[in-house]
Amino acid sequence: MKNNQGFIGKYYKIISLLIKKSFPNLRDKKIKVYEKKSLKFSADTKKSPWKLRIRTNPLLRKYSDKLLIGVFSHELCHLEAFVEQSWFEYYFLRDFKKLSDKFIKKEEEETDKKVIRKGYGYELYLQRRYRWNTKDKKIKKLKKFYISPNKIKVYAKSIGKWKTK
Repeated sequence: MKNNQGFIGKYYKIISLLIKKSFPNLRDKKIKVYEKKSLKFSADTKKSPWKLRIRTNPLLRKYSDKLLIGVFSHELCHLEAFVEQSWFEYYFLRDFKKLSDKFIKKEEEETDKKVIRKGYGYELYLQRRYRWNTKDKKIKKLKKFYISPNKIKVYAKSIGKWKTK
């Protein structure tokens, strides 16, 4: 069994490949990746003045590379958006807007669509289908904010980005 550092190393490898291929705005950014046991979702992101961060749930250790690509392409899309925002937009307006479920849902849907436009719709679909089909107390909240696996597939096909690999 790999230790925590082995998994984090695997995550960095996948993230680096994704950045090289599809996220040019993140190439020169420092990104810290670490696990957090109490994390409510598969992963989340944050921007600080000195670095970007991705926290992962230890449940990701069970994920295949395709599922990890689904997770990390979504999180990198968030980071890409954060990098483009001014200090005021990110630290003040965004924190204020996060109090609204409507804002969160819109942000997550826009992020999912960006993942699909970048060509990772199939991996996002696989990851979301996996999460949708697990017995998880948090699934109701996930379904409230994120695009369903079926809608991912429909949107990807509608824009010509549905590719099973």
